[in-house]
Amino acid sequence: MEVRKIDSPEQIMVLCKRLPLPIQFAWCAEAPVVAFRLMGKERVVLKAHQGAALAVAFAPDGGRLLSAGKDRAVRLWDPESLEKTGEFNGHSSAVHTLTFDASGRYLASGSANAVRIWEYPGGELKKELSGESIVAFGPTDHHLGTIAAPSQTANKPVSGEAAPGAQVTLWDARDLSVLRRFEHVDRRHQSLAFAPNGAVLFIGGSGPIHRVSLPEGTLEGIQLGHQIGVSHIVPSPKGSVLASTGTDGTLYFWTVVGGDRVHSISMDVSSGPGGFPLAFGPDGRTVVVGCGSQTRLYNAPDGFLRKTLVTGAEVHDVAISPDGRRVANACGDGDVRIFELS
Repeated sequence: MEVRKIDSPEQIMVLCKRLPLPIQFAWCAEAPVVAFRLMGKERVVLKAHQGAALAVAFAPDGGRLLSAGKDRAVRLWDPESLEKTGEFNGHSSAVHTLTFDASGRYLASGSANAVRIWEYPGGELKKELSGESIVAFGPTDHHLGTIAAPSQTANKPVSGEAAPGAQVTLWDARDLSVLRRFEHVDRRHQSLAFAPNGAVLFIGGSGPIHRVSLPEGTLEGIQLGHQIGVSHIVPSPKGSVLASTGTDGTLYFWTVVGGDRVHSISMDVSSGPGGFPLAFGPDGRTVVVGCGSQTRLYNAPDGFLRKTLVTGAEVHDVAISPDGRRVANACGDGDVRIFELS
């Protein structure tokens, strides 16, 4: 499949004459975007950010697509018309994380030096957690987890990766008071996730995944598998399976209860380096992973590779729409690329 950026409607006519295959185009001058259908596959290229697009998320009701990037902006888009419907500003550095609470009423955005909690969709700032960087909501309104911002040293970690020894904080999500701090779980804390029932906090470290029971805050076990660092941890929406990716290019599936390893994959990383962002589909059987300039769809938990989508730029984040029809990719060239899965 050949993909080209289009800067004007006139270029569409030129391209139509050159390509022999049936093509359907949609042009939106305000975004600007170009959507086209080629050989039955549809891809939308949303020119979202100046500099890299680093994060992407669908609102829980599917009504909005959100993106964030190196230009420090959080932008809201209509996923059907692809028109920009809003923008949240205030971060002083690149925004690398977007996540919603279970109710869909609050959005958290994380940068290198602050986590901001916004009322959604109005954009009123509820709270800024200065000094925090990585953030995850619990499945109820009781808990919020954060990892402290990178240390201000000459040898900083990459965006979205916590500093060595950075502490993990558990917050009451209702009033954002501190419930507990964990400072020495691992020599490096890189990722966070809550079990679907809220009973366990998973902390991704320098290789192990640490299981902390809640509300006691006691360490109940360690899941061993990744050899370097745990990039992302995501529980299945069905509640029984946990997926994780490592900076060593591995994908693991675990049981949520007990932390037993179900399956592991050493992914082909020939398409380029990356942080291996990860997302589950609503059916709990589809996992998408960003691998360099590709996004791969795997079955969960057997790890069967179903499809590879070529984005043409490094994928920093991935998200699947609540209806499972679309996958959005935040890419290093500032674009958000959206593929139709159905």
